[in-house]
Amino acid sequence: MEALSNTASVRPLADVLRTACYLEPADMPPLATVREDGFSGTRPAVSRAQSRRERTTDPRTGLARLALPATVSVVVASAALAAGGTGGAAAALLLGAGGAGAALASARYRRLSVVRRRRRLEQEAERFGSAIRELEREAKSLKEKRVALRTSKEERREQWLRDVQREALHDCLKHHFIGEVREVDGLSHKHVVRLKSAGIRTASELTPEAIDDLRRMSDRARARLKMWRHALEERYAGEVPDELSPAQERRLRRYVQHRIEDIDDQLARTREKIETQRTERERITSRLTEMPDLSVGRYVRYLLRLGTLPDRTEGPPTPASPAEEAEDPSPASVPAPLSKDGPWWGPRT
Repeated sequence: MEALSNTASVRPLADVLRTACYLEPADMPPLATVREDGFSGTRPAVSRAQSRRERTTDPRTGLARLALPATVSVVVASAALAAGGTGGAAAALLLGAGGAGAALASARYRRLSVVRRRRRLEQEAERFGSAIRELEREAKSLKEKRVALRTSKEERREQWLRDVQREALHDCLKHHFIGEVREVDGLSHKHVVRLKSAGIRTASELTPEAIDDLRRMSDRARARLKMWRHALEERYAGEVPDELSPAQERRLRRYVQHRIEDIDDQLARTREKIETQRTERERITSRLTEMPDLSVGRYVRYLLRLGTLPDRTEGPPTPASPAEEAEDPSPASVPAPLSKDGPWWGPRT
């Protein structure tokens, strides 16, 4: 390159040649143009939107090209048949050709890219709507659970008290073995054997329900067993608490409060999901609104050359890929030439 710069005949083109080393061959103008107008070393940038606007609609192919000639041919043939006195054949021809044409046009209409995109967006909007309705039902159920939990606090207190009383009575009655029923008038050893065969070993297990389920036991014996159990319950009535202890009350309040907080957290997450689904549905709806509307009538007019299809530039812009978003739209600058001072293997300055 230094030798070319020292040559008088090509000295004006030395910088251009150096610049050309960093560009694609297709980006370089002809030598005559460079001699006449010069070369700046940059190429014009063409945006994607501009390139899309410069595109034209696809030429008519297949059904779009043959629809009008076929329609004219069928109409002329039907008119000729009607003029010849065969009106039934003309009507049959019109009906058959019309049905076949309608089926072909309907099938081709459903395969159009605009129609497919609109149908896909409508399906996505419907899915988002269904998800929103399901989440709203879930939020309503959580609210009802929260209200029911607050109103059922007294019921839970009563249930806890019954459990505590049952546990205290069990601790007292478990020390009375079933063999003690022999001391009751009217009960003997055979009753003890039948009770043990039924799995009843202590007075705690001799509940009224268990007594009613006993087999081969007379009504008088059942009544005496219930009386013995009731006498033991009255004996230990003073050891069965009538209300919850302060610690149990605190545990009950913490339990209810934790349940309410858990429901509130679930309700907050459900509301966030609803907002997210609504945002996505609004985005899909906005894209549907911006899309061109291609009806069946407009497509039929296009087939009969009475109208045109929507332009490709109509409708929402296509989302750019991450690679396209990262791409710099400005033209690539030409690197500065290397310094002539110093050896070629040294660092660049």
